Amino acid sequence: MSRFFFDKQDELIKRVLLECFAQKLEEHLGKKEPPKNGSKRRSPPPLDRRAVMKDVGDAVNITLKNVKGAPEFDQKLDVRQFETFLKKIYPNYLKFPVRLDYDAAVRVKQRMRDTVREITVVAGTDQSKFAQAAAECFIKQLYEVGVDKPEKSKQEETKDWLNVGIVSGSTIGSTIRAADELDWRELLGKNVEQLPKIRVLALNVCLTTHKYLSDNANILAHLLSNKINKTLGHGHAEAYGLSAPLLVEYSKLRETDNAPQNKDVVQWTEPNRLMPSPRPDLADDETKLDIVLTGVGELPGLDPSGEGSIFYKLSDEFGFNMKEMVNVERIVGDIAFSAITSGGEWVPLRDKYRKTEVSEMGANSQAKNVGSKEWMFYSAVRLRILEKMACDDKKRVILVARKAPGKSKAPAIFASVARGHRYATHLIIDEDTALELRQA
Repeated sequence: MSRFFFDKQDELIKRVLLECFAQKLEEHLGKKEPPKNGSKRRSPPPLDRRAVMKDVGDAVNITLKNVKGAPEFDQKLDVRQFETFLKKIYPNYLKFPVRLDYDAAVRVKQRMRDTVREITVVAGTDQSKFAQAAAECFIKQLYEVGVDKPEKSKQEETKDWLNVGIVSGSTIGSTIRAADELDWRELLGKNVEQLPKIRVLALNVCLTTHKYLSDNANILAHLLSNKINKTLGHGHAEAYGLSAPLLVEYSKLRETDNAPQNKDVVQWTEPNRLMPSPRPDLADDETKLDIVLTGVGELPGLDPSGEGSIFYKLSDEFGFNMKEMVNVERIVGDIAFSAITSGGEWVPLRDKYRKTEVSEMGANSQAKNVGSKEWMFYSAVRLRILEKMACDDKKRVILVARKAPGKSKAPAIFASVARGHRYATHLIIDEDTALELRQA
């Protein structure tokens, strides 16, 4: 084994070292000796520095073995490094105020039988810290995928554009806003200059009311591209939004795809959906997307509001009997505004579950002539695309989920990644969701 020098370590290893040192130091400082001679007083034992460093070394090795692509760490830690770590932890650990629970991530990954490439568990229940951790992970994935983009040609040094898709939602909105507040140059260092140009694509339409507007994918795509341009210079990123009705008949999806603004997005997400007809040279699940950031939606929980996800709320407002549909179709939640069963199968909104007549403008009139039409909330990417991306080592589908009071996203997460289908490569969750997944 080579001699240990903290400053020469890879950035990922530095962070893992400091995280594990802080965790193990806290554990050892919190230990209490049993009372002696009938005394009720319990005093902390003297700190065993050697034991702390041994535990740190074990924790680091376990963590890195479960992080795909992590550099090898072959150096032995001993008591001589304790003072070095203690000096480093104050100025450096405060740069990483978000605590990650690596042990929980390993356990969740094992519970899911390694169906997900990488799992990040954010310790604690603070919403802002969760958003910051999700944003940091997202930015690092932008770099990892972007730096590997091929050159356009031998004569041209510019790399291909990185195509990033954003799905509407409150958790994704918090993540993008946190990314906007972070200093990307501090997070990535000089590596930030290696990011290729980036297309930020809104993948779905959503409510534009006051409560939901800030989490609309169109707004989030603009916010992210604006941050990239502020960091790397004007013109380094471009945002593309959608202009489509919320609800569309599935058989008429291609007509909506070919509207001018929507076409500018679909050409990158699912080019075979564009008219005049499917191209024989393109596979049905062809995509030029490199990264997708999405959340999952839950069914109504036990909280006083009794509300489910935005998808569930919209379906109900458009006249679908969601209670019946959930029971009959075995729906457990939704991903990317698409309902899924416990086995991960996509379920369209069907006429037979209508309570009122459904139109693209809404559902305010009485039901009449209920037929066999199928509907969907407009999206520029279907689940088959996410499933194909999840099988490609060069692509990422990042699923971000945080537990809300009285609700559970665990069934939807399991259906999204650990059942018959896999729609995500990376999972970012809070410790409460991690516990639910381990116990499921």
